[in-house]
Amino acid sequence: MKQYKFLLGLAVVIFTFWGCGEDFLTQKNLYDKSDETYYRTEKDIQEALAGAYSVLPSYGGSINPTVMANLMSDDCFGGGGSGDLRFHDLDLFTNQSNDNYYDFWKEYYKGILRANMLIKRIDQAKFKNAADKRQAKGEAYFLRGYYYFTLAKFFGTVPLITEPGPANLPKAKPEELFAQIASDLKTAIDTMPTIPYSAWKAEMLGHANKWVAQGIMARVFLFYTGYYNKTELPLVGGGSISKQQVIDWLEDCIANSGYGLIPDFRNIWPYSYAGLRDQYPYSKNNNLNWVGEGKENNETMFAVKYSVYGGWNLPTKVTYSNQVCLYMGLRIQTDLIPWSLGWGGGPVNPLLKQSF
Repeated sequence: MKQYKFLLGLAVVIFTFWGCGEDFLTQKNLYDKSDETYYRTEKDIQEALAGAYSVLPSYGGSINPTVMANLMSDDCFGGGGSGDLRFHDLDLFTNQSNDNYYDFWKEYYKGILRANMLIKRIDQAKFKNAADKRQAKGEAYFLRGYYYFTLAKFFGTVPLITEPGPANLPKAKPEELFAQIASDLKTAIDTMPTIPYSAWKAEMLGHANKWVAQGIMARVFLFYTGYYNKTELPLVGGGSISKQQVIDWLEDCIANSGYGLIPDFRNIWPYSYAGLRDQYPYSKNNNLNWVGEGKENNETMFAVKYSVYGGWNLPTKVTYSNQVCLYMGLRIQTDLIPWSLGWGGGPVNPLLKQSF
């Protein structure tokens, strides 16, 4: 009897699995999002874009490309305290304390992965406005080109990955890497709608647009043709971008973007904030008034948007604050208006002050 029940139960199990067929093995997760079920709505795309942008401020001071570039140049020395070996390593082009460049490399490839996924999936998303979809798609291409360009400035050439999957590739040839960078930026320029700064939504400040892509393209052209002694910038699949084409883009940006120069350059910097005037005579005596970071500031085209909620006891938030100020600030015990105290990570070379 027991044997009969066992065989009957086994038959039921076999029949159940036989009846399910492939559907049983390929059942979709009804609770969690995946790359196949995500990227369907405009909200999904904007969330994914935020993730791609979050790479820009997501790491701390001494692995920030601005800090690293200054420490590696002749403009700054390695500073900080006796235990701040990374500052001195970057200044001396050594790597004795730890892998100084790994976090920077890792974060930017994280951004490239997110941009690759966006580029692959964005066409399946539904938008109410076709122009908004073109804008988001152009931003994804811009970010991929921008991240690769920043890596190229530090490492020469890097592995070129354009699909959102695992890959272990050798470094690309310079002409291959810059062809991809130029093609991504050109796609961004051609894809994003032509919207003047006056019509740019305040909540979109910090996002790239067509004009930003034109400006970065000019930087890429100058870097590639200057460093590699070339006359044109290659494109994927053949063709190239000439000097005249870059000039045309810049003239278009100057004439039609709506960006410009504010009357007094000093008002770009927060030290001109009106609230400091009683403490900082220079600002008061020169009648300075900080233009801020809102729509009134039409001189800043593309800048990293940091969080203002940083703090040592907030590990999930401190990495999104502007730690460049902390690492590069004066190494003193008290505030020196209009600057605050910091770690003195990059003391300025006196020769830079003299030449300036």
